[in-house]
Amino acid sequence: MSVTVSSRVFWTEFEDLKFEQKGKLLTVGKPSAKLVLLAIADNADDFGENSWQSFETLAKKASIERRSVMRVVKALIANKYISINGITRYGTNDYKINLAKLGHAPQARERTGRPKSGDSGAESGDRNAKSGDSGAESGDLRSPESSFNRKKTIDMLTLTRKILEGSMTIENAIAAGVTVTEDMRKAAEARDQAPKSFEAALGFSKPLPWWSSKEWTTFSVWVVEQYIADARIFEKFEAWRNTPFVKGSISNQRIRGFVAEFYDAFDMFSKTEKPKQQAAQASTYRASEDKDEGISRDEAIRLGIIKPPKFKQPA
Repeated sequence: MSVTVSSRVFWTEFEDLKFEQKGKLLTVGKPSAKLVLLAIADNADDFGENSWQSFETLAKKASIERRSVMRVVKALIANKYISINGITRYGTNDYKINLAKLGHAPQARERTGRPKSGDSGAESGDRNAKSGDSGAESGDLRSPESSFNRKKTIDMLTLTRKILEGSMTIENAIAAGVTVTEDMRKAAEARDQAPKSFEAALGFSKPLPWWSSKEWTTFSVWVVEQYIADARIFEKFEAWRNTPFVKGSISNQRIRGFVAEFYDAFDMFSKTEKPKQQAAQASTYRASEDKDEGISRDEAIRLGIIKPPKFKQPA
């Protein structure tokens, strides 16, 4: 349950929601719309996601009929208050709340009036005076945005992963009050650019079915991660694939039909690419050794650029 999302639903000003069904324009009252949205928010996380409840459960929470809940859900979807991410294994809808459509609780008013007795240092007209030795300002009373006031406790790696997988966007993060980091922006940009880079480098004439199934979603995330590590990695793979007598290659038609086989081909490519990288690093090390700069000898040994010295055992 997310107190933050539920609070924002409370402070959302609804109008009667209109939607079209079987060619007829129907209307849902704003009290019913708010009740059902509150029932959905009751099981959602702080990003308005992962709320999967049956129509029967929503009907009990909102105290209305099941058929009425179905109409309200259609109205909420038509007016972009919620969307459906898919069907769960239990056969229920996986709801996602559009945080950008929700309201915000008003900020608390500043305290005014006479200072407390004994607070000799406080002036009656100083509304921003600090009360006692607590260091808290009298007007610093936050409304119920409690979970997002602890932004530092949010696992940024998890949020970045959500953006890579597409279960969260930068817009949703901003609407939810999350501090957007540089890594999150790079992940969002890479998620858009990596599939295009893959198709362009390997010469696909038609788009691949990115994010269309569980297998392709896993592959899509992997492609984005490889692209973040090296933006030209798929150009290098294509150059290796076109090398005469290369072993372990894979055709575009095979990739489209059996995408899991691409991992094996990429492993073969990586085995040939690693010696090239080590040779380049060794060249850099030898050049820096003369200039007394660059990586140390111990670091070069650890990376496998140069071999460690051999010691003879005493007789």
